Amino acid sequence: MADHATVFPDAVSSVVTAQRIVLSSGRVGHNGDGPGVNERLYAAIPKAAKVLELGCGGGLLGERYKREHPGTHWVGVDVSGEALQLAATRLDATHCVDLDVAMLDNVGSDYDCVVMGNLLEQLKYPERLLEQLKAITVAEVALVMCVPNMSHISVLERLIMGDISYDDAGLLDRRQLRFYSCSSLFKLLLDCGWLPQLKNSELMHTPSLALKGALALSLNL
Repeated sequence: MADHATVFPDAVSSVVTAQRIVLSSGRVGHNGDGPGVNERLYAAIPKAAKVLELGCGGGLLGERYKREHPGTHWVGVDVSGEALQLAATRLDATHCVDLDVAMLDNVGSDYDCVVMGNLLEQLKYPERLLEQLKAITVAEVALVMCVPNMSHISVLERLIMGDISYDDAGLLDRRQLRFYSCSSLFKLLLDCGWLPQLKNSELMHTPSLALKGALALSLNL
């Protein structure tokens, strides 16, 4: 039975690992290098022999992991040809795949770890991707992902203040197609046959006088 998932409103993003549920005996890319390695995501990656990274960008995450784990075979998937040119110099193999329309038939198999950093929220059909992974991973695979928490207090504040506009980056990144809280993300993973576990979260306390004022006003209506 899965542990109860608690939603922390101050968590900007959460790192979740999920192990596929085995019923027998025995889980879009961007150009260039981007902002660098997500330290919390990196810290959650277990020791693995064969890793598939979806949305690998320029391959910085895999390059660093392979430097510390020389025996690991790391394969990167991205939709950006420009990013993959960089990734090809850092990873063992790369594949250009639009995860919204293509299957994962040609990216290899027997992966014991799958990594996704801020990818799931950009997909039209995340359920299809999570289901596909079962066919190319081993039974004891670890899926490690980082997903923005849309129940964060900063998002709630903007909603209360009547601002639902999108930004170029951050929690309301205009590229996002799906919004998740910790609880809804756990439900998605469980529905697709993965057993999730919260590993880490980035906390950001944002006390706001404007939010307090809006709440006080709403209570007086």
